[in-house]
Amino acid sequence: MHISTSVLVASILPFVKAQTPPGFRPKTHINLPASYGRIHLEPGQHLSLNATLIAPATKLPTENSVVIMLDLDTPCAYQNRSFAPFLHWISTPSNLTAIPYAAPAPPSGSPDHRYVLLRYDILDAASEPFRMPQGFTDVGTSLMSKSNFDLDGFARAAGLRRLEAANWFTVSAEVEP
Repeated sequence: MHISTSVLVASILPFVKAQTPPGFRPKTHINLPASYGRIHLEPGQHLSLNATLIAPATKLPTENSVVIMLDLDTPCAYQNRSFAPFLHWISTPSNLTAIPYAAPAPPSGSPDHRYVLLRYDILDAASEPFRMPQGFTDVGTSLMSKSNFDLDGFARAAGLRRLEAANWFTVSAEVEP
């Protein structure tokens, strides 16, 4: 008996773990390898506040990639997401950090927050370093400028391709040992 590749892929796909949180769009099944120190991130893994103080290490396959980190639950998770998504980081290999890393900091008493790491490739990557696109140059200048981050608008303005890979994790407001 011969099974076609498409039938095999279709039968396996439901068992492949999503690399983005449930309900998040865009979504992907391609994992973005990332680690916080010695912790190799698995999709949906819970991390302590202390583990996330320094930016994660990510593996970028090309010099033309951008990693974006968002908090999907700002300020108080399911109780109030009025500032979500909140931009925590934009990193590129060429200039390392377009938006400096801001460690997760859910407010005290807030339920766990979901954080997503997204890797996009730049469509027309020139030899010059990545720059924030028009309409987004003020992002990162204040906390409010990072609130309600327009991911789709940013991706279009920056000339990013479709979502290439992702990973996500949760962090609670309480300091853990």
